[in-house]
Amino acid sequence: LLHVQLEFRGYVSGIDRDLAYLGAEAKVRQLAGVKGTTPAAGVPFGPHNIPPVSVPGLPWPPTGQPPIMYAATPAYLDLLGVKLVAGRQFSAADGHDSPLVVLVNETMARRVWPSASPLGQCVRVGFTTFPPTGDGNPADGAPCRRVVGVVRDSRARSLRPEGNEDRLMQYYVPFGQIPDPPIPDAPRTMGLLVRVSGDAEASAGRVQRAIQSTSATRLYAHVRPYQDFIDPQL
Repeated sequence: LLHVQLEFRGYVSGIDRDLAYLGAEAKVRQLAGVKGTTPAAGVPFGPHNIPPVSVPGLPWPPTGQPPIMYAATPAYLDLLGVKLVAGRQFSAADGHDSPLVVLVNETMARRVWPSASPLGQCVRVGFTTFPPTGDGNPADGAPCRRVVGVVRDSRARSLRPEGNEDRLMQYYVPFGQIPDPPIPDAPRTMGLLVRVSGDAEASAGRVQRAIQSTSATRLYAHVRPYQDFIDPQL
């Protein structure tokens, strides 16, 4: 598995950054040996989002630690091995104009709904006003996202269990349903994941050249094996 981040030269608008990622993904997908690709907005052990979250009728966060959000396509869930425990995974039908949905991990399901099924419950995500006023939860006015599935717990930041790292609340929204960024002109895409056959290190240069040689935007592609996020901890 490879992780790709684009570094842009000069000012590039948020939407043009997103389009550059989509263009890079399309080029990489055509390379021999590439078995899967997906845009990413947050990955375990790498860049991720922690927007405000609200659950109707509950103080939030219940443990003082806000959950981590990932924006996921069906391919993202497959590439990172996100395992379903109950309900359903995301599908291609969970798009921008579809009903808002969310997946929660086992820890979030237990802590937020200890005596009820999480399926069908409402989760609100994102800022309704920015900067926050300090009164109440800034996500209280966000639209409901219905829980459609529960997925297995996974590590997000550390391989060591200290500091509750083995029981962090995490949730996933469809990539097409990312909550609006709190600041204008912000990109939504934070990287690409690319699955290759054979050695990831040997494929990184090929992927980098394919992106940089065909991009209409001046950029530098940082391509690294995903394992690089984890090796320092080992």
